[in-house]
Amino acid sequence: MSCLLTDGTASGPRWCERSASGLRTRGCPEITLTTFRAVAWNMPFYMRLGFEEIPANELRPELAAVVLEEATRGLDADARVVMRYRCRP
Repeated sequence: MSCLLTDGTASGPRWCERSASGLRTRGCPEITLTTFRAVAWNMPFYMRLGFEEIPANELRPELAAVVLEEATRGLDADARVVMRYRCRP
């Protein structure tokens, strides 16, 4: 998601806005992702783009399954975070 446009500006925020707009027209309420909590260019980067942490007790079953699957591949669940970007009008 990190790339530089020809005018020298970062495209991350525009990607989120454009993606949210397209998804909103299809009835999707949010974009979700999992990433590393403590890596400076992961969670903080996504927070600057408007993503927010989804508390573990609020995870939908399919997102909880993603976290569990990552753990079976050796990723420490405590080091991971589930985030969402709300596709608001």
